[in-house]
Amino acid sequence: GQVQFNDDMNGCPEKGESCARKAWLVPGNTVLVAQTKPGWSCVWYFAKKRDFTSWIPSASLSPIPTRTVQEADWLGRWLPVEGNNVITLSRRGGHLHVSGNADWHGGINSYGEQVVHVGEIDDDATVKGNRLTFGVPDSTTYECGGEMLLVNGNLIVRDNSNCGGMNVRFDSVYRLAEKTK
Repeated sequence: GQVQFNDDMNGCPEKGESCARKAWLVPGNTVLVAQTKPGWSCVWYFAKKRDFTSWIPSASLSPIPTRTVQEADWLGRWLPVEGNNVITLSRRGGHLHVSGNADWHGGINSYGEQVVHVGEIDDDATVKGNRLTFGVPDSTTYECGGEMLLVNGNLIVRDNSNCGGMNVRFDSVYRLAEKTK
């Protein structure tokens, strides 16, 4: 049957029914598991018009194997579930190449203009199975870097916070918008 999503505030999800949200999963829905704790899994579910992140009982999950990733699976233009970022993965000079643009929109400055910070990725990538790294993945330098995981059609991206202006991040889950060769 249905599996209720649960809040994570004020002692939830362990508190029980008082933590239940109005959204739920039905048999056959597919989720990504972000983290677990005893008895619970924090999952990300993509509905047709929006996404949900919440806790569900771990016992309600049935794992599905991660598909084997080929180089061609990475190639294309990827868009986040929410936001304006773009990541493109292509072949360049015998390597997989990652390029992308991201922005962050803040408040209004003293001139009445919206504050916009931008960032970009432009680097060759190293691929091992379903994991891709670019630049310097840790934040020990100011060089842009990060890693990506390709899990059953979902591109999970985390950068090192050095790929653009203040608050600019590529961190998100992306979906393939356009396949390229």
